[in-house]
Amino acid sequence: MVCESADGDEVGCNSINEGGVENTIVRLPNSCGGGPFARLVRIWDSPDQSIPDEARQKLRKRAPAPGPVQNAIIDFDFAAVPPT
Repeated sequence: MVCESADGDEVGCNSINEGGVENTIVRLPNSCGGGPFARLVRIWDSPDQSIPDEARQKLRKRAPAPGPVQNAIIDFDFAAVPPT
């Protein structure tokens, strides 16, 4: 996962981390996963910060500089999200 924002800072990542990552519901790209939304279980900075060329070209169109590459564990267990 690569966080991006139009102004080049890490706003996209910061909004995910706000209040803790566990149980944050995120929207997935159209071709990713079994549905439009998933539950974040955990994210962490990847030791491999390389981005494949094809993905880098797509990111360059939307943001001047990509944010950090992160690993993520997601699932679709929405029942695990506490009501609060």
